[in-house]
Amino acid sequence: MKTAFRILAAYAMTLLAGGGPLAAHAAGQPAPATGAAQQALAVEVFNPGEAAIFAVSSVLVQGKHDAILIDAQFSADQARKLAGRIKASGKRLTTIYVSHGDPDYYFGLDTLRQAFPAARILATPQTIAHIQATKDEKLKVWGLKLGENAPRQLIVPDALQATP
Repeated sequence: MKTAFRILAAYAMTLLAGGGPLAAHAAGQPAPATGAAQQALAVEVFNPGEAAIFAVSSVLVQGKHDAILIDAQFSADQARKLAGRIKASGKRLTTIYVSHGDPDYYFGLDTLRQAFPAARILATPQTIAHIQATKDEKLKVWGLKLGENAPRQLIVPDALQATP
């Protein structure tokens, strides 16, 4: 899993790099960057808290013009709120990265794809294999509980490829 995060971090830095300091915005609180991470990136965390069945955090990594999203939320309602926050940022969402194969990390992809049709949806091959092996049963169980907030279409990410 550490390798996947290194690849994603390198991808984010390459995709979003610009001049200026890094700002980390966890829960809306800016924090200065240190060391080599002095790039024009900002990080915003979206966590629905008690309003959600699973309070999974989605992380928006923003550069000067573009952004990538890590994790898509569980319900369509929470994914719609997340999409609103992304649109409010004024950044172009280029990529959605799914970090885990459980549905609370990817059921919101359907809603996010509708809001951002040009965004690539990526995950590691291991995460993709887990999603493919469990998605039908997960939708059967959670679709009834989520009702209108269940995904209308299950989206399986494309594989994130390592770059030299």
